[in-house]
Amino acid sequence: MIAGSESKVAEAPEPTNVIWENRDFDKNIRYTFLIYVIVAVSAVLFITFLATVKAKSMTNDLINKYDESINCSEMNKMYKLPQLSKLAADEWIDFYKNGGQDQGRQIASSLVCYCSDQYLEQGADAAELSNTATDGTEVKTCSEFFADRASVGLITMCVSFIIVGVNFALKMLLVELIKALHLKTVTIETNYTMITIFIGQFINTAVLIVLNNASFKDFDEGNGPLSMIFFVGTETDFSVTWYRTVGLTIMRTMMSQALWPLIEFVMFYAILNLTRLADRKFTSDTFVTGMPSVQAYIDTYAGPEYLIHYRYAAILLQIGVAFCYGCTMPPLYGIACLAFVILYINERLLVCYYYREPPAFDEKMTSLTLDLVGKVPYIMLPMAFWQLGNR
Repeated sequence: MIAGSESKVAEAPEPTNVIWENRDFDKNIRYTFLIYVIVAVSAVLFITFLATVKAKSMTNDLINKYDESINCSEMNKMYKLPQLSKLAADEWIDFYKNGGQDQGRQIASSLVCYCSDQYLEQGADAAELSNTATDGTEVKTCSEFFADRASVGLITMCVSFIIVGVNFALKMLLVELIKALHLKTVTIETNYTMITIFIGQFINTAVLIVLNNASFKDFDEGNGPLSMIFFVGTETDFSVTWYRTVGLTIMRTMMSQALWPLIEFVMFYAILNLTRLADRKFTSDTFVTGMPSVQAYIDTYAGPEYLIHYRYAAILLQIGVAFCYGCTMPPLYGIACLAFVILYINERLLVCYYYREPPAFDEKMTSLTLDLVGKVPYIMLPMAFWQLGNR
């Protein structure tokens, strides 16, 4: 007791862990900047949502162009190949030359089944083959069909790249925004950055893409708020089609995330060396420099700072997505293991030969990280079992 009040004694943080200029920062301003952080993250996620909605709308237009309601195996029993070839050529003429496209009708299954069979037999070369219609006209029946299928695959791949790019931009943005909070220690600043990066990336990677492809017509009959917001989705359940489209996109995205540390290192290492070469006027003499001060020279040649929150957020993202969807998409576990191996080797080498010496963190950083990692399975497992039950 000191002066009638209970006293508390806590271990002092490491001097390198204290951000001295932030010790007397006004808390009200800090809370204001916290609102800015939330608004900025929401804006980035909203932009991603609009981009993925547009991509989904484009794929819907390309996929719904074709009538795939008839089983191709049944059609192959009904028609021999020469007959099916003529029917496909007739359908191409009716749709693209006789106004079927302007009427908004679908392309008949005869063309879909014929082109699918030709692709299995001859591959992409089938797009250049000409077929004879009933009236004797020669047309390249499958050229547009293959072009549309290629466009769907390209859009799906671009969505994966967009998600990875937005995740990277989100990391860079949050680092600067968290610094604007003027927190008192590097440990607290790193914890805030790690948590916000993980939450933002998880929503962007594992939540938005699922909601954008979901159809809530069975839930609210197409008249509720969910159907109004997520209006381009077509999947009402975790069907085979869902795993071919959404599941494949998630796995591609996580594979890109696993390989991203290598891509990031190559990119920034090239920029760093170009900066140093420009400072030396593109000579090999290390004593030549255009830096105005010793500190500027050190900042250029000492290497970048080691940002540990990036690594923790990447680990948590891989764990979270793997536990969320891994029960029905087991390759996600392998992708997560690959990501950890790449991250381990990459970080071991870069900490020794590339980054500056990191600051000394206190035990709060370790305990919080272990607590987060320990809670991830309990958060994600109910989602995984729910998904498994809806297969």
